[in-house]
Amino acid sequence: SLHVKIEYISMIVIAAIAAPFLRTLFPNETPAWLVKGVVLTGLAMGLFVLVTPPVVFSQGLPLLQIYLVGGTLAAPAFAARAVFNGRAGAWLFLLGLLSVTVAGFHDTLLSIFRDLPTMLFLGGSIYVLPYALFICALSQAIVLAMRFSGAYTQLERATAELRDAHAELDSYAPELEERVTDRTSDLERANQKLARLASIDGLT
Repeated sequence: SLHVKIEYISMIVIAAIAAPFLRTLFPNETPAWLVKGVVLTGLAMGLFVLVTPPVVFSQGLPLLQIYLVGGTLAAPAFAARAVFNGRAGAWLFLLGLLSVTVAGFHDTLLSIFRDLPTMLFLGGSIYVLPYALFICALSQAIVLAMRFSGAYTQLERATAELRDAHAELDSYAPELEERVTDRTSDLERANQKLARLASIDGLT
């Protein structure tokens, strides 16, 4: 019973976590309302599996399959929109999602028909979803690494620009000091001239 519960909940958790993760990577392409719906639905289904015995929650397997298939189809669609909009790393992320999508449908058909002639050179039909999940995880890791490296590059560029601005300001400092000194001298001479004129007017 515990093993079946873990299997069901793990599938639900994957979808419930993947939706916010996709929203974080591509916020303009992933609707916020859809992410909230996926998360709340996943929480409700996970709680139902947790508090009911397998003979009860296994009756909801068709709903779970609809939930997973919907997410499996929606995620590549949003990633494709990100590729179309030129988001960084979107094509690599889409590649990982497509590998999971294709492998998921393949393994589903394999579990139904049992004799699907896939990869015969490896000794018969095999489940390929674990390999696709590895490819997906690897692609996501590369995308995150690209994001972090891009942020670091932007930080270095901003630091260099700030350093250049400080250097330019420092180069102007002596000239500014000289101008301030000249203006101060001019003002002092003007004040002295005004003082002399005022004294002359006072004598007259």
